[in-house]
Amino acid sequence: MILYIVRHGQTKWNVQKRLQGASDTDLNENGIALAKVTGEALKEVPFSCCFTSPLKRARETAELVLGERKNIVPVYPDNRIREISFGVWEGQDSTLLPQEMLDNFFHHPEKYQPPQGGEELSHILERTRDFWKDITSREELQDKTVLIASHGCCIRALLHNVYEDAGLENYWHGKVPPNCCVNVVEVRDGKAVLLEEDKIYYYDLPEELIAQDPLADRSSSRLMHLDKKTGEITHTDFKHVIDYLNPGDCLVINDTKVIPARLYGSKIGTDAAIEILLLKRKGDNVWETLVKPGKKAKVGTRISFGDGLLVGEVIDIVEEGNRLIRFEYEGIFEEILDKLGEMPLPPYITHKLQDKNRYQTVYAKHEGSAAAPTAGLHFTKELLHQIEEKGVKIAHVTLHVGLGTFRPVKVDDVENHHMHSEFYVVEEDQAKLINDTKKAGNRVISVGTTSCRTLESATDENGILQAKSGWTEIFIYPGYQFKMIDALITNFHLPESTLLMLVSALAGKEHILAAYKEAVKERYRFFSFGDAMIIE
Repeated sequence: MILYIVRHGQTKWNVQKRLQGASDTDLNENGIALAKVTGEALKEVPFSCCFTSPLKRARETAELVLGERKNIVPVYPDNRIREISFGVWEGQDSTLLPQEMLDNFFHHPEKYQPPQGGEELSHILERTRDFWKDITSREELQDKTVLIASHGCCIRALLHNVYEDAGLENYWHGKVPPNCCVNVVEVRDGKAVLLEEDKIYYYDLPEELIAQDPLADRSSSRLMHLDKKTGEITHTDFKHVIDYLNPGDCLVINDTKVIPARLYGSKIGTDAAIEILLLKRKGDNVWETLVKPGKKAKVGTRISFGDGLLVGEVIDIVEEGNRLIRFEYEGIFEEILDKLGEMPLPPYITHKLQDKNRYQTVYAKHEGSAAAPTAGLHFTKELLHQIEEKGVKIAHVTLHVGLGTFRPVKVDDVENHHMHSEFYVVEEDQAKLINDTKKAGNRVISVGTTSCRTLESATDENGILQAKSGWTEIFIYPGYQFKMIDALITNFHLPESTLLMLVSALAGKEHILAAYKEAVKERYRFFSFGDAMIIE
């Protein structure tokens, strides 16, 4: 059993230093953002179920961490993991409360006496111990991965079942758990081992550095150059990426096209709102989908989109609770989808996209992706023309991004971890172009991690790129020996994510983390609509 124990995101009371304990407070905007980023980092963790404190801030955090899976993964509120009660202190400004009592609470917990109506630390230890014994003894959970969403004081109480130095005097184990931190515990044969303590996935990234909107000019993004051998960093803008490309080099782009896969409709008969996300085409007019809320989408349910322009019927419920939906329409499906659908933007982007084309590369051609190959968003047709004029070859591959990204991966050990399957195509003439580049002693430069994964998947052990198509589950992490690419153009990824592991495999973890630290310092824009990096 693997337990992921996450503290709720930030609230207004956290910022105001008000004691919220058992009070039912909401997440603030930053808390929502942190929870979404944490969820993005954990999107490949195969949660079987979730236990949450019944308080809103914990429940909301659990839902945001689960993301699209919240209608698939069962969520169970449990009063035993609610936060400690501060009685008459609830809601009070902590700076105005008796300093000795607060000091005892945080620094000398063995001396802490709760205020009137408050809960003793010994009691929260007792009820969390009961919860712990309950879930860790359940036979059906022994080989599962479980998400637990709770609170700072409660999490420390839970971890007293793990800490070797557990005792009331060591209650806090050094500090209060930060908002959205994650503690990972493995339980085998009744023995608990702490794998990660108070891990944060948001890299101390200020919320304002998460780019919410694309720039007016694609190529005006900033560009960081990272020397993968020395770690040396230089700053410029993306227009100057051409300066790092040499005649004879081959730039490899991913020409996949994002489909507007998110549809909003209503249940025929009740008008109940239903949202679906297209995942994979299964046959003529049949798609595998995620449906929200899933409980309203039983087999036989009919859903209307665009006042009947498109009608879907749920015909089956498959693995992970996904729905197979058969669509009825007149005309061309892709045209209807383009009219009704919205781009499935990542959860950390909260702004509405004004122009669908800005979540497409200028060279997008083959429809099939549920997410954009974002490194390519920086290129304009003019810049690509200039690159070709310099004598740099441009080759294309196709990898449809993210069609399986919303399904959990069924392994926990990184050594055996397989990424979700993605379909790729390498055409014969493009394979020849890339192979000829290598034979001539020139470089192959991948635009984005998707192109990189395609090239490394289709290259044999002799370093020859094969013309082929298929599904790739390649997972690239430090220690991997690259067979084809020499350099990489990429965006700034979520720290601790699998994509960050990929770039760390190319340049070394220390160089990459130093580069990210520098990017935060220099106020680079992060993630899908953010700035870029070239690693060579």
